[in-house]
Amino acid sequence: MSAPARKRLIKIDIEEIQSAMKKEGITLAKIKRVILRLQSKLPKAFRDYVTPEEFFDEFFPGESKPAVMLRGARHKEEYTQEALAEKLGTTQSAIAAMENGSRPIGKDMAHRLSKVLKVHYKLFL
Repeated sequence: MSAPARKRLIKIDIEEIQSAMKKEGITLAKIKRVILRLQSKLPKAFRDYVTPEEFFDEFFPGESKPAVMLRGARHKEEYTQEALAEKLGTTQSAIAAMENGSRPIGKDMAHRLSKVLKVHYKLFL
């Protein structure tokens, strides 16, 4: 029996979370309490790491990853749907449809989003 393939892991960085959540008025102390509470439920070997798949399944059940990534990248750059639509030459309703998963993000749009939102285009595919 062969060994299972090693999963690619990402480390959760509390400082990055704090920066992203600062706009919402959530303090570092609150973030740490939430993370510690969640980590205490994980097996010891996984308390510092979570796979991207586990993260999405837990926190965004039933949502498409491209839609979640678009919402997150847009918020990171502090764009409204209207402002992002204007920069891309599309409509606010098109952005909303991509963010709720009812409209797929094509490769051309992924490249355009990538330039405006300063992230890799594959996040949207």
